[in-house]
Amino acid sequence: MIVRILEEIDLHLIANHTTKGNHYTDDLYQELYLYLLENKQKVIELYNRGELKPYVYKMAWQSYNGSLGQFFLKYRRRHEFIEIGGKDIILQDVLDNTELTNIERQWLNVYLQHDCNKTWMESRTKICRKAITKNIKEITDKCRKQL
Repeated sequence: MIVRILEEIDLHLIANHTTKGNHYTDDLYQELYLYLLENKQKVIELYNRGELKPYVYKMAWQSYNGSLGQFFLKYRRRHEFIEIGGKDIILQDVLDNTELTNIERQWLNVYLQHDCNKTWMESRTKICRKAITKNIKEITDKCRKQL
């Protein structure tokens, strides 16, 4: 029954609409599908009340665009550096082309391992946020100059 419900609301169309057809469309579709399969009871309740499609649209938009959305944190924040002229710049490409010292690379790796969350990084590494912010800013400025 759940699969029939999900086919009826056309998740791929919702993902395509949310991402405007970019290269994240299939990833967002898969994330939405898996989330809804894991929450069968909620899906059935929303479907019976006629509220499932608006819920999925809102969930897709918040997950993709919201700075705390699961999709944004899992895919976009870690891989997109900035957007210039309508072209996505991949973070790994920038890091590969920037001359960073071993210590700068270690700072960046730890920062990325903690999902770019300075508070979480502070609690795990016991380095104060001020030092983290300063070092990460210096590294990102260095990377920006290479663009």
